[in-house]
Amino acid sequence: MKRRPGHRKRIRHYHDPGHVHELTFSCYHRWPWLTNDVWRGMLAESIDRAMQGRHYRLTAFVFMPEHVHLMIYPLPEAGTIDYLHHNPVRRGFVKTAVDWKWSSARYYMFDPPQRHPGLPSVHSLPAEWLNQTD
Repeated sequence: MKRRPGHRKRIRHYHDPGHVHELTFSCYHRWPWLTNDVWRGMLAESIDRAMQGRHYRLTAFVFMPEHVHLMIYPLPEAGTIDYLHHNPVRRGFVKTAVDWKWSSARYYMFDPPQRHPGLPSVHSLPAEWLNQTD
């Protein structure tokens, strides 16, 4: 079966907490811009700079002429949920993460967690992910 022009293939994604995650991205219009060692070296340096000071580790990679695959592992201190919930605060929309209605931040402020009407159902992460500093 032929693919339609501009139609992207569907890829299944599995995101299990504590597991390695694959990131794939393509050059603009899938143009082969990563065809020389200077440009690939610049990309490698950029990835290293992006990972510095973060709580993630690069575990594998492949640079192709028109796309890149990275595998990263979040360390226990990654605080991935906090980063996500603080996006509206960083953008200046609210003063605290729980003030942004369109977020799951309020779900985690109650014990036990509470569902908020009109928002998607959220399921708690395992305790070892919520108590990462222990």
